[in-house]
Amino acid sequence: MKFIKFKPIYFNRIWGGSKLKEMFNRNIPNNANIGESWEITDRPEAISIATNGQFANISLADIIANNQQYIMGKQWNKPFPILVKWIDANQPLSIQVHPNTNTAKILNAESKNENWFIVQSQENSTIIAGFKPSVKSASTENLTDGKWLRENLNEISTKKGDSIFITGGCVHAIGKGNLILEIQENSDTTYRLYDWDRLDDNGNPRKLHIDQSAKCINFSSPISVIETNQNCPIKQNATLENASILCNFELFEIRHLKMSKNATIELQNGEAKIISLVQGTLIDDENNSIFCSENVLQPSAETLKLTALEDSEVLITKIKI
Repeated sequence: MKFIKFKPIYFNRIWGGSKLKEMFNRNIPNNANIGESWEITDRPEAISIATNGQFANISLADIIANNQQYIMGKQWNKPFPILVKWIDANQPLSIQVHPNTNTAKILNAESKNENWFIVQSQENSTIIAGFKPSVKSASTENLTDGKWLRENLNEISTKKGDSIFITGGCVHAIGKGNLILEIQENSDTTYRLYDWDRLDDNGNPRKLHIDQSAKCINFSSPISVIETNQNCPIKQNATLENASILCNFELFEIRHLKMSKNATIELQNGEAKIISLVQGTLIDDENNSIFCSENVLQPSAETLKLTALEDSEVLITKIKI
């Protein structure tokens, strides 16, 4: 088996929905408000378990520990550096911020940079990313004022195929109606600034982290949206170089490719990669399938040739270690 599949780990969220079940026929209870599905994760609170091939029923941590060169291409005694998740925003997420590397050290936390790929967006859906250019600072009073935040943050309309890289220090929120594939550093440090005056299941306001947020905020965080909906599909053979770059971060590079039916892509060995299929069906040269919404790991030692059984769209994340 030239790629490894994992069992998704689902999380009910106050803002979650049912798109993963409705769109991808996931095995999820009808009444569940699934906000996140952690697809590939190596964290104490949630660790992926392989479901196929020689590593079936083994945790990602144990797979790497016992096969470091094969999986990572080098000696590697740390957790897997990337976390991949689906986010279904049936309601808006909190306005929040993550620390960058320097601030994380000060706060004894984990840095978090993340990339959002919009797989579905309802009409009038938006995200929040950074402050408006005129905003250079904010007082504690400002940061605790939901009205001030709403008026001064940068709201961006979203559409299917948009890709946005959110750096540590960038205040952000995912708006209602977005289904997002998030590829991020292996971190779960989040500081909430504002949560729309929502109450949790026990009738209490959700915890905010104003002091930590204030230490993290970068008012000049760069924001750019890459649009992929006009990308032309490849019709024949391709390599990774044919895929357009969405994000080139120090830990990972994400590329995007549309494939016509019967088109192929060959992904050479040399580094671990994550293949995320957001449309269609792919098959390898051993007749193993990757289905829409699946995220699989290509070990560094393997070369993988994939063929589209129908028009398909794929993100390929190259892990840089």
